[in-house]
Amino acid sequence: MSQIPADHITPYILAGGKSSRFGSDKRLLVVHGHPLIENMAALVQKALDKNPVFVGDDPIEIELFDALWIQDAEKESGPVGGLISVLRHARTEWALVLAVDLPGLELTDLNALLSVDPGDAEMIGIGLDDRPEHLIALYRTSTLPIWENFFSSGKRALHQGLLQLKTKTVSPVSGRKALLNLNRPEDISGL
Repeated sequence: MSQIPADHITPYILAGGKSSRFGSDKRLLVVHGHPLIENMAALVQKALDKNPVFVGDDPIEIELFDALWIQDAEKESGPVGGLISVLRHARTEWALVLAVDLPGLELTDLNALLSVDPGDAEMIGIGLDDRPEHLIALYRTSTLPIWENFFSSGKRALHQGLLQLKTKTVSPVSGRKALLNLNRPEDISGL
């Protein structure tokens, strides 16, 4: 097998907007001259020539595209709820899932992820040391029942759910900075 065809992938950006640890709406934080949410949308557009679907309970307007928003599976359910919404919504074999707060992710990183041969993997993520990042990843949409069972059992940590999947890790082309996500204001210094 070879890389996944673009028409087998639907791109999603998890953009919930709560940002409780950050202290303000990080989706609107200006990095490289534009809000994070616009940077991520533009990155997806360049990589797949498709507009991303945004996931979260607090939609905002962005200037780049006519944005489609879907709600989390359950209000304030975190990334697991967002992933379940993605997998329920997608009508393709794969869903590209990206967090909104990845200012160091570059097109070369995303292209490396999108060009990998999936083999029998159920999740392919950019990461280091065979530890794929769960929010810079491709998920087979057929894994929805696994995530629904995981969620219904009260579990909310995505990294624990990955233990149930066959995963593959792709090294970031631009290095460790591709994995930087902004959880607290001091994380900005890592840019």
